[in-house]
Amino acid sequence: MKRLLFIPLLIISIFNTFAQESRWSEEKAKNWYQSFGWLSGVNYIPSDAINYTAMWDKTSFNPELIDKELALAESIGINSIRFIMQYAVYEDDPQYFLNTLDKFLNICEKHKIVAMPAFFDDCAFGTNRDPKIGKQPEPLEGWFFWAWSPSPGHQMVTDHREHPKLEKYVKDVLTRFKNDKRIIVWDLYNEPTNGGAGKYALPLVEKVFVWAREVAPSQPVTVAAWNGNAELNKIITDNSDVISFHLYSTKAETLKQIKHWKSFGRPVICTEWLHRLAGSTVSDILPLLKEENVGSMLWGLVNGKSQAHLGWDHRPEMLPYTKTWKHDLYRGDFKPYDMREIEIIKELNEVVHSCDKDCMYTVKTIKNGLVTLDGKQDEAVWAQADSITSFGNPWNKAVAPPTSLRMLKDNRNLYFIFQVIDKEIVLEPHFSNERDVEKEDRVELFFSKDKAMNDYDCLEIDAKGRTLSYKASYYRQFNFEWEPPHGFLTAAQIHSTGYTVEGSIPLDFINSIASDGQIYFGAYRAEFCRQGDTIVENWTTWVNPKVATPDFHVPTSMGRMIVSKK
Repeated sequence: MKRLLFIPLLIISIFNTFAQESRWSEEKAKNWYQSFGWLSGVNYIPSDAINYTAMWDKTSFNPELIDKELALAESIGINSIRFIMQYAVYEDDPQYFLNTLDKFLNICEKHKIVAMPAFFDDCAFGTNRDPKIGKQPEPLEGWFFWAWSPSPGHQMVTDHREHPKLEKYVKDVLTRFKNDKRIIVWDLYNEPTNGGAGKYALPLVEKVFVWAREVAPSQPVTVAAWNGNAELNKIITDNSDVISFHLYSTKAETLKQIKHWKSFGRPVICTEWLHRLAGSTVSDILPLLKEENVGSMLWGLVNGKSQAHLGWDHRPEMLPYTKTWKHDLYRGDFKPYDMREIEIIKELNEVVHSCDKDCMYTVKTIKNGLVTLDGKQDEAVWAQADSITSFGNPWNKAVAPPTSLRMLKDNRNLYFIFQVIDKEIVLEPHFSNERDVEKEDRVELFFSKDKAMNDYDCLEIDAKGRTLSYKASYYRQFNFEWEPPHGFLTAAQIHSTGYTVEGSIPLDFINSIASDGQIYFGAYRAEFCRQGDTIVENWTTWVNPKVATPDFHVPTSMGRMIVSKK
């Protein structure tokens, strides 16, 4: 009897030793992380998918939409995405699933994005605990993650007789993609024990690590710590090549968790964060993660059927939802939920380039009275305006700080608003006249009747809305006695991440210099910072003038503004 008991224990001991010895060394893990650089990513589910079953299913896989949404991610410098695969879709047709995953990874590669696939997921937010393939339910308005589908589902997690099927799934996928450079890391299990699975999920967590080691992928493997379950967290930290964790909390708590997970001596990735209502915000958390060199996967990209903007416990009877969004960066129409967040992301991801050709902006027409000049950009109508974000510094290899410009018009005024990210706003402490604006951080607009800049008007506006106005002609013939048209107004706000400048220009003035419904115009920013007693200058422009030294007063710095009624 003792001998019979000894044999299985010996097998288990050898099994655990094999898994432990196959784990990457700290040095290998660190070299891997350094070779890629900072992971700046999102948790991705297509906006037309109510759950991850819908993302992969034959009835609803949508590569065209995925391509558009990942192009949006690429535009703000996102270099990685995390997502959950669905066992039920694999079980129905393994070859279809593997080929579909390959197609998805091709789209990722097209947009210079690497993937972090997750095999299993215990989360359940509605009544669904076991996924079914085919057409998925439509959203129940007002219910966060209604019809979310775990993978493989709680029944298979708890029934160990089903685990050989799950082993085949894991090994098939890993074997197919074990050396694929489109995959940066494998997330073996999303939030095990969540959604009611409890302790019954722990054996599967241990097994999936063993299965992965047997395949020995070239990419690292991990499972994220997401709660205070000591038994689960020991399995995770004993077996993960790189440490990952989830946290939807404040900057102070995030820093505390980072220090804890770094103590294990391995690269760290925060694979879920962004809960604005809980203090997990882009402005607080993303700069911290980059400063600490901790990988980032915020939740999520485009708002859609999952209704991720709602609170976890939000229900239909609580509608209408009027609070701040919890998750997601973009609305369903690809307009940012908060443009300042996008600007911060672009700055940290070092994505800013000036426009080089076909630089044109069409001003959209709105009804009168929809814009209030207060420097807040809180009117819903601003979502109708296209945003110029391609402000770069062609003369400096350093990344230009993010700037955006939007414009609208009604039958009385042209309205503009600049959103500026600025860590240090330089203002003249003894401001006495408008020429002092030249010493300050500011945004600038030039308007010209012709491409040659024979006659153009200039407005330079600081972070308090104070304006330096002058008329000019090429080259640098300035008339500082010129006053802007009667009715020109500005409003500005200084906030924690920078400043906003809003203004209105009488449409009669704009029309007076327009030709065939268009005006030549330039948009610029002067960004100063102090280094001791020295002011360091950073000049950013919408259009790359392609001149050797910083200069806005050249025709090549101008784009076109379309102001016709069409």
